[in-house]
Amino acid sequence: MRSSLIIASFATILSSCAAQKVVGSAMGFAKGTTGGGSATPAVPKDIAQLKTWLSDSVARVIVIDKEFNFIGSEGKVSENGCRPASNKWQVFTSVSWINSEDESDCLLSLASSGGIQADFCSPGNGGQDAINGANWCDGQPAVKVSYDKAGVSGLTVGSNKSIIGVGAKGVIRGKGLRMQSGVKNVIIQNIHITELNPQYIWGGDAIQTFGADLIWIDHVKISLIGRQMFAASSGGSTSGRITISNSEFDGSTAWSASCNNKHYWTILLNGSKDSVTLFGNYIHHTSGRSPKVAGKATIVHAVNNSSLRSIIACNFLLGQLFRLLNHLGTPGLCSEGNADFEICSIVFHEDVETFDVTAPSQVVAEGNVFYRVKTSLLGKTGKLYTLPGSACKANLGHDCVANAVTESGAFSGSDNILAAFKDYPAFAVGKATTNIRLTAGVGKI
Repeated sequence: MRSSLIIASFATILSSCAAQKVVGSAMGFAKGTTGGGSATPAVPKDIAQLKTWLSDSVARVIVIDKEFNFIGSEGKVSENGCRPASNKWQVFTSVSWINSEDESDCLLSLASSGGIQADFCSPGNGGQDAINGANWCDGQPAVKVSYDKAGVSGLTVGSNKSIIGVGAKGVIRGKGLRMQSGVKNVIIQNIHITELNPQYIWGGDAIQTFGADLIWIDHVKISLIGRQMFAASSGGSTSGRITISNSEFDGSTAWSASCNNKHYWTILLNGSKDSVTLFGNYIHHTSGRSPKVAGKATIVHAVNNSSLRSIIACNFLLGQLFRLLNHLGTPGLCSEGNADFEICSIVFHEDVETFDVTAPSQVVAEGNVFYRVKTSLLGKTGKLYTLPGSACKANLGHDCVANAVTESGAFSGSDNILAAFKDYPAFAVGKATTNIRLTAGVGKI
């Protein structure tokens, strides 16, 4: 009996040690990212030490083996914010619901469409008020807001860091992570970032990159965020090579800018010539920015994206240098190298706005699954190619795979853009699958 206990204890120690190192290596644009490298793994004793270790210039492997709760650590702020138009009225009719900025429009909608219910979508009733971040509230009705100060600004992360969770225990609550101004070589793996003033727009961003390079985000879960779950290079700056893989963006919320229990502020790619790979991510219960690409557009290759229950979604992008390889994990064929943007293996499901192709973006989308997606293509001022067949082979190295669009808005394009991909080496692309939620997120590594 005693020997069994010793063996069990030894196994537990081995398991713990194994968990205290980065698992695998980055693929895609962030290939070669080493983070803290061979530095001795260490567990911070409290939030103060975690903050110091993250921001210093020492190469570190920082082990997150419990919850680090920043809520209340910097006090509260009470000030004027605003109530945006999305909170005004939600009108339910026998056909669909309508958002309107004024009461008369809502009443007219009810009268003309046989509406059966009207509801005021305030923060206490499913809506999301706003902190006046970046003077966003200009011209909107003022309301008092009270929020946790820690959430609105992320923890500064320096170069050469590995931030790794143990099992499903690694949680950072009430504060996000921010990499900027030349920071390079960071790995964030197997942690959960949650509860950044979710009741308020501008309540905080989970992960931000501004002028950072070689960033690998893997098996991360993000939930209950006030603003962006992920933001790259907001304001037009350039973040270099980024890979987001096997991660879960959980948009389930009681405070929704779209008044439907789904988070709107999901993924914002707003830089210039960022290179982003998205692989095997599960995005669900979101209502917009899944993704929104607003920076200088280059090329996008969207391959094998598929989703399950509520969007497994639109892993991105139009507008930066992106790669989204085999999002759902099946090997196949995509362009590799400095491809401006590629999306592989994602699923889109239910009430989500997915692709927004803005000029001068060029997007090739193949093998993606859209299931009950109300708006498969939100806008198209850029160029889009979705046709299956052999026309792709000369430039992409394989026949393009058809997209599966079921009970969804139209998703099609035939713009002549394939030659833009001809210089990029191919990688394998297989049939999209929908098991991504079984492998994406924290504690699944």
